[in-house]
Amino acid sequence: MFYYLDIGYRRGISLTHGQARRLLTAAEKYPDIKLRVLLALGFGLRHGEIFNLKLEDVNFSAGTITIYRLKKRRKEAAILKVPADILDMIQYIEHGRGDRAGYVFRHQDCEKRFKDFWPNRV
Repeated sequence: MFYYLDIGYRRGISLTHGQARRLLTAAEKYPDIKLRVLLALGFGLRHGEIFNLKLEDVNFSAGTITIYRLKKRRKEAAILKVPADILDMIQYIEHGRGDRAGYVFRHQDCEKRFKDFWPNRV
């Protein structure tokens, strides 16, 4: 089985089970990156969908996340049922502040940190 990982504006790459497992292991010390990787690999979310995820889109009591996608100039919503451990991770990580207040992820610099350890770990 292969996982598809979208890494920015370039074409995405496919990962094997072993590579995905090593990627998650390498992300252990970065809870926000690990959560982003889990959302990408486990639910097929794109970078922009993850980055723009707001706390109001997460329904902790129902165990769902609402994802908004632009399709031919109209906004569509997809409701994803997520496991409790993903919801716990969302509650645990440091959320956005300032101009990112209300967002799940506080900044976009995880892409730089991700690229720093990606070639050496997977």
